Amino acid sequence: MTKDERKELVGKIFKRKVVFEKEVLNIVSDGDRAEIMQILSKTLVRDSLKEELNFLYMEDFSKFTFKPIVNILFKDIANEWIFYAIEELGYSREEALFEIQSKDRVLFIRSLVSGYYKKYQQYIFREIADTFIELVKSIPHAKAGNKLVDEVLKSNLIVNNNVMGIYDFRQLLSRVKAAQNLKNADLSRIQILINEVSLELENKELDDGKRERLLKALTKYEKDLKKLSKKSLDLFDGALKRFKDTLVSSMIRMESY
Repeated sequence: MTKDERKELVGKIFKRKVVFEKEVLNIVSDGDRAEIMQILSKTLVRDSLKEELNFLYMEDFSKFTFKPIVNILFKDIANEWIFYAIEELGYSREEALFEIQSKDRVLFIRSLVSGYYKKYQQYIFREIADTFIELVKSIPHAKAGNKLVDEVLKSNLIVNNNVMGIYDFRQLLSRVKAAQNLKNADLSRIQILINEVSLELENKELDDGKRERLLKALTKYEKDLKKLSKKSLDLFDGALKRFKDTLVSSMIRMESY
């Protein structure tokens, strides 16, 4: 690629969102956008803004805020451009930074980020809600209590403090523990199948056909176990799912004001 061709490509990248997405972010569909936002949501909640959005790290509810989200997403997308410019266009880091410093290009990326946030903010909010459920799960028993949990249950995140099936901390903790028990039972069931197949595979007298079938089954069970281990607890209890949906709906409502 000549210098002029590179300059022309960069100009196109920062004029049309579809070109920026395809070249820099490797996005060609809504599914790709959703996948990227799911990844960014985890990083944002679990790392970049953990003190503001992750209930496992938050000191108190007064720290809870959505304000830094768009700026962090802007930084993440800008970093994707820098990586692309260095790896694909042969720019130095300084050259890559220079290309996005103009007002028009800053506004271009911010517009892109704002659109993503507006459309896919539910992924961020669901990740936040998961950290709250994880905090509740970490509490050993109802008498132990937790100041942050109490603050959330009394806040506008819980509409009228009246989530169907869950009316107080004791009931919430009970649903979380019940969901965890169901998840553990499913994990144990699959682990038993893995152990049984692994034991069968130790038989040196197996014919090739049987061994191949067992290996396929083992691969499937291991994938199932990995997939199940990542499932959030609300998927194992209807009342807990309604509770999480309430948290997410409240966050969407708060952010729309």
